[in-house]
Amino acid sequence: MFGNNGGFRIEPVIFTKAKTVIPGVLTEYLRIPGGVKFHFWADPDFPNEFGENIQEAFGGFHEDDIIVEYVPEVQSWYGEIQNLNTLSDQLIETLIGKISRVVARNGEE
Repeated sequence: MFGNNGGFRIEPVIFTKAKTVIPGVLTEYLRIPGGVKFHFWADPDFPNEFGENIQEAFGGFHEDDIIVEYVPEVQSWYGEIQNLNTLSDQLIETLIGKISRVVARNGEE
């Protein structure tokens, strides 16, 4: 009964630290089948309207394929893009770079 998990194994989920910098944000991502998940942590404070900046940067994707939400329990933002046909670390870093550019542009307004 206990100790016999029938081949089921729990493995840690390990996010990759992004190389691309978003000012005021630590970014990490996890490749998933057909998509990517992002965690964004304040460093030390999120840019103003950060959630809206993520939404704007992901605006080229179908609305049903993206998730952007604030997670108050851990004071972080979560993002996800689903149904990607092609996925590479370079594409993921490009997406993070797009968020960074939106943050920079909106911060100047």
